[in-house]
Amino acid sequence: MPEPAEQPVPAAAAAQPTESKPADKPAEAAGKPAEAAKPAGDDKAKPAEAAKPAEGQKPAEELKTLLDEASEEEVKLDKDGKPIVEDKKTVPEKYTFTLAEGQIIDEKALEAATPIFQKLGLSNEQAQELINLQLQLTKQNEEGHVKAFTQYVEDLKTEAKTYFGPKLPEVMRNVARARDTFMPKSADGKEHPLQEKLNISGLANDKDVLEFFDKVGRTISEGKFVDGKRSAPVKGAAGQTHEQASETVPLDKVYPSMARN
Repeated sequence: MPEPAEQPVPAAAAAQPTESKPADKPAEAAGKPAEAAKPAGDDKAKPAEAAKPAEGQKPAEELKTLLDEASEEEVKLDKDGKPIVEDKKTVPEKYTFTLAEGQIIDEKALEAATPIFQKLGLSNEQAQELINLQLQLTKQNEEGHVKAFTQYVEDLKTEAKTYFGPKLPEVMRNVARARDTFMPKSADGKEHPLQEKLNISGLANDKDVLEFFDKVGRTISEGKFVDGKRSAPVKGAAGQTHEQASETVPLDKVYPSMARN
């Protein structure tokens, strides 16, 4: 008998690839980054430490720049924009000052001010400028007082002239009589202390003061001066009081020194 013909292999079976064994370790999928190389002897990488400054050296962040220093101490420039170099101040142990004619410094005030000048580091020239300023202010202050006092006296005169009116000449004659009687000048020509005080204060021009001395002067002129301290009658008619006797007895008989006209 003839042998049967071999059966054809189905196409699907023929298309199957032959089974192949995978490699020991399949290759990693494409696109996955490779791990960074690890340093030998250390499983985990440590960040690099900042370099430490040498002994005695300041860290960089503590060092000041020129801009920082310029901000702390302002640099003074001249008109050309160049730094002005100031000479070191010489602080004297004792200050000496130059004064103009007529200027006076209070020694006690200067003694009190000297330690302050030295504490501020003032040179003699700088202290002189302060003294000049003080003297100028003092002069202005004095001139202001003089001006105010002068105006005050002028106001008193104006008020008295208005108050007495046309009688002013007569009033002034009586005032002069009272002054010469009770406040005569000394042998060397100096004013009586009371008259001097009236002049200095300006009250010698006050209408109330003038009115008082006007009455005193008229009393002297009329020969009727009455001493308020005496109550006993002077030499006269029996039974007369001091006032009554004064009206009849001439003034030069009672008070010879006051009978000047």
